[in-house]
Amino acid sequence: MIHKTRGIVFHAIKYSETSIITKIYTEKFGLQSYIVRGARKPKARLKASLFQPLSLLELEVYYKQKSSLQNIKEARSAHIFTSIPCDVRKSSIVLFLSDVLTKAIKEEETNRELFHYLDSMIRQLDIQKEDFADFHLYFMVHLSRYLGFFPQGKYHPQGQVFDMQEGMFTRDIPKHAYYIGPPLSEYFSSIIHHSLHVTSLKINRDERNTLLEKLIAYYHLHHEGLQGIQSHVVLKEIFNHQ
Repeated sequence: MIHKTRGIVFHAIKYSETSIITKIYTEKFGLQSYIVRGARKPKARLKASLFQPLSLLELEVYYKQKSSLQNIKEARSAHIFTSIPCDVRKSSIVLFLSDVLTKAIKEEETNRELFHYLDSMIRQLDIQKEDFADFHLYFMVHLSRYLGFFPQGKYHPQGQVFDMQEGMFTRDIPKHAYYIGPPLSEYFSSIIHHSLHVTSLKINRDERNTLLEKLIAYYHLHHEGLQGIQSHVVLKEIFNHQ
């Protein structure tokens, strides 16, 4: 049976000389793997370029339960990026976030709230003209809500330390090394309580890099799939030279 659904491309790999296999997070079926035969041919009907990281698509797909590899009948762009392909900073953010999503999301189940969050944030990145250097921090913090370990509480005089193991703000520095202290904990709290309204934190480069490392460590503590992320190194290098 053929189904219509929207999809978000997580990544694609070469398969044979002319085909690709792509992982797409769909609104209707959750995460699915699709084979696109002939996508790398010069006159391909469904071109490989359509399946770039975090591309937003309108799809017509065949769906078979318990099949590890599905097929696509039709695919077209649901949103043509205007700034992401031509801005190396945004492109680096996209590659990093697609890496995070590929490792963090494994469910082959419908989660429309998660899909709508991802869709709206990707569109936000494309249209945002300035103050997007902290976008990936906001994205990851609020993604954790859908993964089950969203940070609790907020920064206040009696809670200036964020305990990453416990996932909450506390008064005392914990006995382990997994915590965020001031001033980074205050910035972290600001991210937690500013959902989709992405604004600059007014932090410097070193603070941003440290907060990113802390956030990746937080993911490591609460999600086994996030081990081995390396793409943030490239992301930091790009912003370090801007």
